[in-house]
Amino acid sequence: MEKETKSNIEIISSPMSNAGPSGTFIFSTLSFLFWAGNIGLFNEGGGIAIGMIQLGVFGAYVVVSTTLLSRGDSFAGNTFLVFCAVFGGVGGLTNVFSALAAAWNIPFDNTAVGIPFITSGLFLLLVLPGLKYAPKTDFLIYLLGGLGVTASGLVTMGVLPASLCPVIGWTLFGVGVVAFYSFIAAMLAFLDVIIPVGKPFFKQN
Repeated sequence: MEKETKSNIEIISSPMSNAGPSGTFIFSTLSFLFWAGNIGLFNEGGGIAIGMIQLGVFGAYVVVSTTLLSRGDSFAGNTFLVFCAVFGGVGGLTNVFSALAAAWNIPFDNTAVGIPFITSGLFLLLVLPGLKYAPKTDFLIYLLGGLGVTASGLVTMGVLPASLCPVIGWTLFGVGVVAFYSFIAAMLAFLDVIIPVGKPFFKQN
């Protein structure tokens, strides 16, 4: 008589890793690029270089947003998806084609690009009430980012004067600093090293 042996296999599923810090790093890097461009640190041709970098991080932005959405983080996933489209895609293609159009004497009006920058900047500002209990780093990223991106869009559309570009640039520099610090804090937290990210501006009831 044969004896049948059954083995119990335990399958352990763990939640997907958090890709949010990578997206924050990309956002920080692009903010520094826009700061440098707005205050005039680049020579002629700098615009096309910025555009190529924007397009270069587009794929990573897509991975970050889809990973976050897959693990159920709808807020962060949608946020990174918005800036994947606006900063990476729209902004990158605009900078590249603006330079090419100028070189080839092709008429190119980038005024329309101001609209997605304005809407994405307003998005950052309008969700601030929902971040009132978030760490100071998160709140400042959304606040400064919303102000800088909205103003940048208004300049592009000619609503605000181009003389404000240096002010916008330094606002985005602030975004880059805070976002980079937030990225480092998140990476260290993965290693069980905790550094302060600031208590919320508003106390919980």
